[in-house]
Amino acid sequence: LGEELLLAYDRVHLTEYFEHRDASKLVMADAKWFGEHKVTLKTGSRAKQIDRERQLVVVQDVKTGQSSELPYDALVLCTGSYPFVPPLENLSMDVSGAFVYRTIDDLEGMISFARKSKRAAVIGGGLLGLEAAKAVYDLGQETHVLEMAPFLMPTQLDAGGGKALQSKIEEMGIEVHTGSRLQSLVVEDGRVKGVKLTDSAHKEPYVLELEMLVVSAGIRARDELARGCGLEIGARGGVVVDSRMRSSDPQIFALGEVASYKGMCYGLIAPGWEQAGVLAKNFEDATWGLKKTASKPEGGDAPLYLGSDLSTKLKLLGVDVASFGSTTDFWFARQFDDDKAKQLGLSSTIQMDPFSGLYRKLIFNNDLKLLGGLLVGNAEDYYSLLNLSKQDNLGKKVPGDLFLGGSGEGDSEDLSDDSVVCLCQKVTKKQIVDAVKDEECVTIADLKRCTTAGNGCGGCVLSTGFVPKILKTTLESLGKKAFVGISPFFPFTRAELFEIIRVKQLKTYDDVVQECARAGKIPDLQAALVGDEVCKPVVASILASLWSEVPVADGLRELQDTNDFVMANMQRSGQYSVIPRVSGGEVTPQELILMGTVAMKYNLWTKVTGAQRIGLFGASIWQLPDIWEDFVTGRSSFKGEKVQVKVETQGMESGQAYGKA
Repeated sequence: LGEELLLAYDRVHLTEYFEHRDASKLVMADAKWFGEHKVTLKTGSRAKQIDRERQLVVVQDVKTGQSSELPYDALVLCTGSYPFVPPLENLSMDVSGAFVYRTIDDLEGMISFARKSKRAAVIGGGLLGLEAAKAVYDLGQETHVLEMAPFLMPTQLDAGGGKALQSKIEEMGIEVHTGSRLQSLVVEDGRVKGVKLTDSAHKEPYVLELEMLVVSAGIRARDELARGCGLEIGARGGVVVDSRMRSSDPQIFALGEVASYKGMCYGLIAPGWEQAGVLAKNFEDATWGLKKTASKPEGGDAPLYLGSDLSTKLKLLGVDVASFGSTTDFWFARQFDDDKAKQLGLSSTIQMDPFSGLYRKLIFNNDLKLLGGLLVGNAEDYYSLLNLSKQDNLGKKVPGDLFLGGSGEGDSEDLSDDSVVCLCQKVTKKQIVDAVKDEECVTIADLKRCTTAGNGCGGCVLSTGFVPKILKTTLESLGKKAFVGISPFFPFTRAELFEIIRVKQLKTYDDVVQECARAGKIPDLQAALVGDEVCKPVVASILASLWSEVPVADGLRELQDTNDFVMANMQRSGQYSVIPRVSGGEVTPQELILMGTVAMKYNLWTKVTGAQRIGLFGASIWQLPDIWEDFVTGRSSFKGEKVQVKVETQGMESGQAYGKA
């Protein structure tokens, strides 16, 4: 049962929705998978009530409002959480311009509203808040982050790390307000107009003028169903579960953000995967009595859930941030705070570079065991340090070796076979090695399919993770070369592909696919290539260099992306930016007037881009032909209340600013 109309999607990568605006790219399992595994899927179906005595769930169709009853033998609650909205005067999600950051529907609302707003603020400077800030920033808004604590990410970082992160974020033009005390939301005619607050820079209340407000100040377990049927609830919310994920009712289980294990509701992806794995392996054992068998199935004891590692590595607004610990005491006892560390007799090393924004703090006990660390600005050795923190000591290393650029950089060969190299999926080094040796995996895509490594946050399969290093060393041990193709579908470097296309005189994309793609290695290769945006630009470049054909001719047109078709850059909001060509940065007064006239005529906003071009932003796709007609002919006019202008000059052509890296 799912309340949303969409199939289950990956909330960890929710911000990526702004890049493609395609919910199917976030789907975790398509409808075909459910059919193949004989699972009945009901979307748009809200669970309203649990009747434990009769063992049934009352289900309401979100479209029709009609209710029905669904019996169960065993029930799993995966209701997750809901956004916490602070009790701020005048704050209501009914106010136009006020949003929470949780679902694709929320994002669609933000995208639509951003077309008519310019200034936005995000309440919350934690993990979720900074994700929301990135979304708002990508929508072209002047962005403010409002955080109550004296520094960002106070749960995972200390003051030094939080301030280093703040410095990097402010370099992007995002204004961070720490020490914020919000007094009220300023609302006029049902619309957001600002927030009244004090902060670390303003001791007296002032109004921060806004048009959009996004609330991302934490989550609360969505446990109303459990409360309604009398299940035991944790002191801080959530359904109390044991080490087999069972609730106080032996026929009802819970996992994810709604599950409270020893008073803790985990809000990260890795614990959710781990709990799901434990429940799946326990489920047959827990429900064996439902089957018409005489005895309990054999196979040994099912695994137990004993809590999860809270270590995490993220890229927030383009900044690497990581926090890792050998136990949960690293965070709960705040072993990384100087005062707490002094009380506990702990020592630390700190590496700082205010120019690059680097901040590294590693915590050790008296036996020189690495207890954990905070990394901001550079986390390339995160997995090495994390695995080292799970060991009893530093081995042959000393704390100084662990400085960035020291002699202690991680080597995959130093890892034991049972070292976990993918935290989200709990995949070990041995599983990766076995997949390469036994399953003939030669690419990261192969490993993701065979071991599930990288299917969570994806950090372990980046160049800084251990998975690519283990893949390379294992292939080399087998006398094979690591895969170096331009994409998982083409096992050739660009230079090799160039020579093949030249020698065989391949003229179209289909020709290249037939001759060069990994036929036989990838199921349904043609379908897979439809969504491959890695190889297409490379192939397009090679074909253009060799044959100089019209790029929209048959066989080549499918290589062109949206920006090429419309001569404009698609923005996160779904609108477009137009950039006329200004050769060498030289522009005539008449051309400046033409650009200004077009901007006023089509209600566009302008700025000098980071590449020192003049861009016109906020165009809808249906406006683009008229906009380019005005530019190409050099004729445009605008008549407003205070400004009237008509210009006729030499036309301007499109700039070459629409390629995407």
